[in-house]
Amino acid sequence: MYNIKVGDRLEMRFKKEGEVPKIYLSQVYDFSDKNSVVVHTPISYGKYVALTPKQPCSLLFFLGEGMMSFEAVVVKTFMEESFSLEKLQFTSEGEKMQRREFFRFECTLPIRFSVISPEVDTDRNPPTQQPLREGIIKDIGGGGLRFVSNADVESGENIKCLLLLEREYIVVIGKILHKYSFPRSPYKYQYRVIFVGILPEEKEKIVQYVFNQQRSLLSKQRHGMSAKSDS
Repeated sequence: MYNIKVGDRLEMRFKKEGEVPKIYLSQVYDFSDKNSVVVHTPISYGKYVALTPKQPCSLLFFLGEGMMSFEAVVVKTFMEESFSLEKLQFTSEGEKMQRREFFRFECTLPIRFSVISPEVDTDRNPPTQQPLREGIIKDIGGGGLRFVSNADVESGENIKCLLLLEREYIVVIGKILHKYSFPRSPYKYQYRVIFVGILPEEKEKIVQYVFNQQRSLLSKQRHGMSAKSDS
């Protein structure tokens, strides 16, 4: 009915009042009826994310012809063929998504940036403001990122970001959507950024980085479980 297939990728978003939503990447393991779906348990920093029955979440499926979003609840966590899986029950009708968004990958990556003019800067040279402001990326995807920093930047500001993905630097333009203050934390501010000036090839590099990292984590997790079963 929804053209969801085994192997399709999806984003799982968990919200708690007063907290920044947690966003995880997963993949469809089984889709045998229109009311529920079985997906791989999401992984964060190399460990399975602990989910509990009746825990609500939002799902965004990336399909060949577009995207579909659902509200859902966790039914159960179980093991099958050495995979940790989640059965999710849909609590809303599927909705086609028109605006392209991407799942995020939790990470710890350095970011260097400078605040630029309100007009979107099309210059793809690295930011030159000295000294550049610094921070740590906490999650990243093809549509934006979240980072922490001690640099004080206002919501709505445009920033030019210098990102190191594996061994390659790329430059993207972002807009600060949300700013959160944590005065007692090592980093006083947390920012959510949407990319407003990004070339298709830059977006593809970020998306490819996300999937490469996620694939690596899944592979390590499977090898670890196989080693345990053999011992």
